Amino acid sequence: MSYKIIFNLKSLFDLRKNPKILFKFIFLSLILSTLIYFVTPKEFVSSASVLPSQSDSNSLGAMASLASQLGYNMNQSNNPLTDPNVIKEIARNDNVSSKILNHTFTSKSGESKEIFYYLYPEKDLNDPLDFELSKKHLNKKVINVYQDIESSIIHFKVTTTSPNLSYEICKLVFQDTISKINSLTSLNNSKKLSFLTERNELLKIDLSKKQNALKEFQEKNISSKSPGLQLEISKLITEIEIIKNIYMVLRGEEETLAVEVNNNNNGIFLINEPYLPVERSFPKTKYLVFLFLFLNLSFAGLYILKNSKITELIDN
Repeated sequence: MSYKIIFNLKSLFDLRKNPKILFKFIFLSLILSTLIYFVTPKEFVSSASVLPSQSDSNSLGAMASLASQLGYNMNQSNNPLTDPNVIKEIARNDNVSSKILNHTFTSKSGESKEIFYYLYPEKDLNDPLDFELSKKHLNKKVINVYQDIESSIIHFKVTTTSPNLSYEICKLVFQDTISKINSLTSLNNSKKLSFLTERNELLKIDLSKKQNALKEFQEKNISSKSPGLQLEISKLITEIEIIKNIYMVLRGEEETLAVEVNNNNNGIFLINEPYLPVERSFPKTKYLVFLFLFLNLSFAGLYILKNSKITELIDN
């Protein structure tokens, strides 16, 4: 046994003859959409953005290759901490999340308590399970760190029901992330500086030995014009020049790193600082319009369904 619904679309057009029902639909939609609009919790977004620097990895490529052939590692690499994906992971770091939730925040009313209780008033800060679940929710629903589609700009966005709370959390995640990157970069530069200093000392010793060997070789064969001896001298001179050039490059890199070790802006450029949101980000006026239209369409669909007929199909 099967049934068929015959939709009565004509009944919708016939509403023009009965404007009371039509106005009732519109009025009811307006009341319901307005009520939902004002009942929906307000959301405020505070954001900030940074641009990681992108160094040229080919600037010393030829010299690095030549040094490698002679047994010297120039330890050349871009700073991995300024990679956009790494920055996003640092912002979602467990230590950063814990610090944010334990941070004491004073509301506009003067009440001071941990941010944890503003976000999750029904949970217990001292409960390990509640705390772990809150950190996960914080990184999934409250804090959003993402990369711009058309560039390497990293955006930090924080969404809560309070503009001041959003601003405070955005400042914390932004400052802690940049501080962590600067700290790790400084530590990495210190290790690299130590390596370069040691390597330069070895190069100086090696260069001195090569120069002495060349001097002794020339003194022993000062009267000889043999092509083989001249070729050997040429090789020694060439090797000395190569080592000298490598030493100069590494020495320059050592001087640069000596400055960058204490630099607090290690490859991160500030585009927009965290700001205090003035207007709510949700719900907007277009949300009210969407609700109004959706309810009107829903009422129209129900009215058509009410005036439709269901007939039973008889199989032959």
